[in-house]
Parts: sequence; structure tokens; C-alpha cells
Amino acid sequence: MVRSPILRRVLFQMHLWTGLTVGVVALLVGLTGSAIVFSGELDSVALGPLNRSVDPQLRVSLDDLANQASVLAGGQPLGLVMLPNGSFRTLRFRFGDVTVYADPGTGEILGTATDARGWLWYLRQFHYNFLGGSTGLLVNGICAGLLCLMCLTGIYLWWPRKVFLPDGRRWDWSVHNTAGIWSAVGLLLLALTGMYSVWPVPVMNAIHAVTRTTMPPFTPDSAEGAVSLDRTLRAAQAALPDGTPTLLRLPLQQRKAVSVQMRLPGEWREGGASPVYLERGSARVLRIDRFRDMPLGYRIYSSFGPLHFGQFGIAWGCAAALSVKLLWLVLGLTPTLLLVTGFRMWWNKVQRAASGNS
Repeated sequence: MVRSPILRRVLFQMHLWTGLTVGVVALLVGLTGSAIVFSGELDSVALGPLNRSVDPQLRVSLDDLANQASVLAGGQPLGLVMLPNGSFRTLRFRFGDVTVYADPGTGEILGTATDARGWLWYLRQFHYNFLGGSTGLLVNGICAGLLCLMCLTGIYLWWPRKVFLPDGRRWDWSVHNTAGIWSAVGLLLLALTGMYSVWPVPVMNAIHAVTRTTMPPFTPDSAEGAVSLDRTLRAAQAALPDGTPTLLRLPLQQRKAVSVQMRLPGEWREGGASPVYLERGSARVLRIDRFRDMPLGYRIYSSFGPLHFGQFGIAWGCAAALSVKLLWLVLGLTPTLLLVTGFRMWWNKVQRAASGNS
């Protein structure tokens, strides 16, 4: 294939100046993203004694524990019940801004925590919007688009070279090319899925238009009634016996159904992606949204989160989950290597030009 030298020069300049301007942002987002890959593990460690239980299996009544937890939460309405899952070994009852922790095996109340803004919160917010609100989010989205451009121009400039491993002749050049081509597809994936976080509605509409699918229905309505957590959980498990319950959601609107999030075998999300909706008083099943049966468009953009943070390996077991997270950690560090080697190549060229003109 004959390629235009003019086009190559233009794309090289685009790649160079995009990298030098967006590289620092990509470095910061990549470093924080590498840490967020292990956010579940970091959260569980930060909880300390609130995440310790002798037996993570549920052996007590949720209704009884919820009543005890409600007293500690000052009477705020119960919104979520998070069951032991992954690195989290305890029950968590969410009342507004208060979370009550309990041992699922013994029923012992372990303590409470409020929504304090710890370092993990700041880490996530910096990765999301640089602590700059909507303006920071927009900047992040624009930089993600420029990262896509940088990846695509980098692939074009590399092709059809066969440099897959660095050599010692031109260290910066060979390391930059090797790291770039090995990480290009992964970084492109991270940039595209990151843009979804910035412009979710346009992306969802575009995906549904391309796949010719429609948005899934919202939470169904329900007759009012007192919710029994135990009965609701049993009904959901009977509806999806091959699933593992991870979360009970109780909408504040009294005429909206409660839901139990289930993780079916092969699903990418550690918390599951197949909710069962049930009537409040009777726990009658109103709807089951098996992820594999949902519209294609919905399945595509619902996979962006696990893809972006490397959390899809759970579909193939714990060993695969750890391997994918480690790979994503390395991928998040790659922009640092690319920025350093790219800057050194550019700066050395500037120095040689200055020496030649002196």
C-alpha cells in the first residue's frame, strides 16, 4: 500500500502536539484509573473492622437486622441493602447518608458510617472530573476524544513496522513504539468508554439507533405495602435460582416496585446485571430483566463500566478477575511511559535543531 508522505507528516504533527498537550491529562487519569481498578479492595480495607465477619453467609433475618439498624440511622428511610459480595464480607443497610454494617452470620451490628469524603472519594472525583464539577467533566470528555485521535494516528504512523519489543539502538523511539502499539487498542477502549460517562444520553441514543433497539422499560409501578426483606429475597431467589443476590433496592416512591439485583453465571458485573422487580407488599414477581435477554443496545453500553475499570474478568472466575485487573493497572500506567518517551524524543530533536543553528 502506497501512503502519502504529506498525509504522514500531517498525522505526525497531529500525533505529536496532541500527545504533548493531552499527555499530562492522560497521565493523571491513567494513574488514578489504575488505583480505581482496585477500588473494591481499597474500600474493603478502608472499612477495617466494619468489613470483618466470621462467616459471610447470610444466616439471620434481614427484617430483624433492618429494624435494629433503623434505630441507629435515626429513623431515615431504608434505601439499599447490600449483601456480602466479592471483597465485602458484611451486610450494609443504607439509610440516606448513614450506612449500618452487620455480620451476616451472627447478626451482630458492627457499627455505622456516614458519607464522609475520604481520600477514595477524592480519587474517584479527580478521575471523573478533576474535582471541577461539570467543567472538569467536559474537559475530561474532550481529552478522551483527543486520546482517541492520538491512538488512531499512532497506529497509522506505526503501521507496517514490526517493532514489538524495544531494542537498545534508539531506546526512547523503540520503547514508545512498542508500548504504544501494545496499548493502543486498550487505550482507545478506555477513551471511548470514558466518553460515555461524559455524554451518556447521546451515546445511548446513538447506540440504540445503530442497533435498532429501544430503551428498556423503567422500574415498574407497584401497589403500596410494607416490604418484608426476607420474603422479597426468597421470592427473587426462587425466580432466578441460578443467580446470586447482591443488592436489594427500595425506591423512596411508595408506588414503585422493589428490586433485587442478581448476578447470573457469566455476567461481567461483580454486583450482577439481572434485576428482579417485586411488588412491595406481596413480594409477587412483576418483571425479570435477565441481562442476556435485554436489548442489544442496552447490553453494549451497560458493559462500558466493567470494560473501563477492568472488572469484567469475574465472568471467568476469581483468577481471571485478578489477571484482568492487573492488566488494566498496567494499561493505566502506559500513558506515563508514552508521555515521557515522546517528550524526550521531541526535546532531543529540539536540542539538535538548536545545536545545528548555532
